Amino acid sequence: MNFLRRIVVTHEKGFTLIELLVVALLIG
Repeated sequence: MNFLRRIVVTHEKGFTLIELLVVALLIG
């Protein structure tokens, strides 16, 4: 999935905050 792949890319860049926001949105 491109979505998961994008999360991995952001994680590699160190955007942990963005990753946390994405997870929060998924949990709703």
